[in-house]
Amino acid sequence: ADERNPGFPVFVADSANSATSIATGAVTSMGRIATSAGEDKDLETILEQAAAAGLRTGLVTTVAVAGGTPAAFASHVANRGCVVPAAMDSPRCRADAVAAGGPGSIAEQMVSGKVDVMLGGGAKYFDHKQSADDRSVTELARSNGFAVIRTPAELAVVKPSGKVLGLFAEGLMPARLIGENDRIAERITGADSEYPAPMHCVANPEFAGVPTLAEMTSRAIRLLENPKGFFLMVESGSIDKQSHVRRPCGALGEVEQLDEAVATALKFAEENGNTLIIVTADHGHSAQIIPAFNWFSNIGFHYSPGHYARLYTADGGVMGVAYATTTYPKGETHTGVHVPVFANAAEGVELPTHLTQPELFGIFRRYLQLD
Repeated sequence: ADERNPGFPVFVADSANSATSIATGAVTSMGRIATSAGEDKDLETILEQAAAAGLRTGLVTTVAVAGGTPAAFASHVANRGCVVPAAMDSPRCRADAVAAGGPGSIAEQMVSGKVDVMLGGGAKYFDHKQSADDRSVTELARSNGFAVIRTPAELAVVKPSGKVLGLFAEGLMPARLIGENDRIAERITGADSEYPAPMHCVANPEFAGVPTLAEMTSRAIRLLENPKGFFLMVESGSIDKQSHVRRPCGALGEVEQLDEAVATALKFAEENGNTLIIVTADHGHSAQIIPAFNWFSNIGFHYSPGHYARLYTADGGVMGVAYATTTYPKGETHTGVHVPVFANAAEGVELPTHLTQPELFGIFRRYLQLD
């Protein structure tokens, strides 16, 4: 929805408003975190409803724990930029500030709300001093019963009782893969330009120091297990972040991470039953697979617009990946394509062949018997 005219549609989402639709069942404007367009009312989330019914709750991500998608399940602000206490003096955040009687920044809300387990990056957002006193948000988390951990070793041994805040990177967690020699997609500027030479995707050395998405997912499930059940949102958030900066190897490595996390969840569901797993995306993105060799060079069209990369694939082929949503030097934008929705064969759940993001909220509610 358009912020100035909530009844007017906008056809390309950001993570904040699309995650809000999934988490609350409501359509809102870009940038909003579980708040309504126009009226700026807080929208109760599926995570909050699950917690009220006695379920344990968790959020896992490869980006910042206080980023747009996880935040939309566990906080309420007018804009996703209201992440840390210092941001609450800005006009777009002021109404939600503690000083104005509001709930505070995203980071403050997330350690004071209904989430039991949060794992991901974004430690720098929790190291800020909170609004009420000189303690950091991390210290506020500890006073609210969170065990705050920073390493894979600590994650492996943390106790399954109580609350856990795992912060494994200052900002985004490192991507699993990078282009060889740190190559990314390249701009092709003229008909005489040659396509970039194909490149291999190689292991990112920085990735070795953080837990994988599958490891975080597995540990979160064990930490959340209880007789009443649990709600867990897992995000391979750097599929988006790597696409923004035209890093096809990074995005593919994060898709691989998502695939492994889904396999982890499916194994749990097969062993325990009574578990619904839904896999989807919040929006489309710029990267698209196109021919690795130009089909039309024989009639005078020699190059792809925008930025382009060619990747060697595991089966010995070459994949072409193009980015052409903008000429902005630093990044690409989202797209308005339909996104897939997959689900396991959970008893009593049958997804329609086409549905909107707010309808997912109703599916969650019915399966968790919150209606």
